[in-house]
Amino acid sequence: MAAAKRELLEETGYSGGEWVEYNCAYPNPSSMNNMNFTFLAKGVRKAKEQNLEVTENIEVLLLSIEEVKDFLISSQIIEGIQQAPLWRYIAENKN
Repeated sequence: MAAAKRELLEETGYSGGEWVEYNCAYPNPSSMNNMNFTFLAKGVRKAKEQNLEVTENIEVLLLSIEEVKDFLISSQIIEGIQQAPLWRYIAENKN
């Protein structure tokens, strides 16, 4: 979690809020033993400007849940490890 908080601040400029470990997945359990952890951070705020490395090109988009769902449905988010916790969040937060 400490690494996730540090990376969020460096790559987006956002920090603070309340954090929980949200999702854990094995990306390819048939051939690898690595695990992917996702954290849910609520109430983060813009604290400073991004501090990107030379090789990083990151654009921060602030989207509603519906916009994220549209991104998923239209395959604008295609990586499975990114999709899984987003779909989980959408399923758990239906209105």
